[in-house]
Amino acid sequence: MSGGERNRLALAKLMLKPYNLLVLDEPTNHLDIASKNILKNALNNYDGTLILVSHDRDFLDGLAKTIYEFRDKGVKQYLGGINYFLEKKKVANFKEFEKKDVVSISDSSTSQSNSSDLYQKKKEIDKDIRKAEKIVIECEQEIMKKEKELEEISVLLSNPEEKNISSLYQKHGEIQKNIDSFMQKWEDAAQEIEQLKKLKEELLKK
Repeated sequence: MSGGERNRLALAKLMLKPYNLLVLDEPTNHLDIASKNILKNALNNYDGTLILVSHDRDFLDGLAKTIYEFRDKGVKQYLGGINYFLEKKKVANFKEFEKKDVVSISDSSTSQSNSSDLYQKKKEIDKDIRKAEKIVIECEQEIMKKEKELEEISVLLSNPEEKNISSLYQKHGEIQKNIDSFMQKWEDAAQEIEQLKKLKEELLKK
């Protein structure tokens, strides 16, 4: 079995047992979008206590009611969902939050860094930029592919003799969710590129 298949099986077995406490560490790893949605719906209907560790904002949205931030050997509680936490941190997403820390660390340590350190940091930033740019391209390709599939389904739905209307509408909704997910991923990567380029400019001024 693949990693994703093992993960799905473990989650399915977990949901079938009457536990009143679930502790899940990155449960969406190796799961496709449809599986994540099924898991999220199941957890929303779960009556027990849920302790969840995740970096998946879409998965956490509407699921987590209290956020705990572990930082500097301490724990800070936020009595709200993931959007409330990001709002308090004045960032739009997790990647921006993480990059904000990178900028802070870089600013505080630049005065102690030599030219070799700056070169290494610039090299790492360039690598991250290329990685994010690759994500942008891949997302654009997937969005175009999914939009084409939507067009094909729309043509079928416009046919008065089509008999699989219900399944076509369901598939249409699933594809639209996929597009929305890729759009969010594209936006996150684009924001990351912009911030990395700004950080690179600051380093070049040193």
